[in-house]
Amino acid sequence: KGVYFEANIQGSTIRWVVPHAFTQNMPDDVDYRVMLTFFEFYETLLGFVLYKLYNDIGVRYPLAVSSVERNNASSVLAANLRALSREARDSKSMVSNA
Repeated sequence: KGVYFEANIQGSTIRWVVPHAFTQNMPDDVDYRVMLTFFEFYETLLGFVLYKLYNDIGVRYPLAVSSVERNNASSVLAANLRALSREARDSKSMVSNA
């Protein structure tokens, strides 16, 4: 199926799968407009969930990833993780300086 990931977020274990990259057979009898509607809904829902989680740890969402960070990272995910760690570190220092 793909690569399974697991994370513990605020005491809840979250698991998801990222499918392998390969060409898939797209059947003609599937209404892809319905699937697109669900995709758009879950994409929006994920944005709200990420906003809440980032807000809980004191980080602004969406992350501001500079072009330098994006160019120096091996992937978009790596650039986002680097920016997240920077933002979390900065927000902790602002709290301790207050």
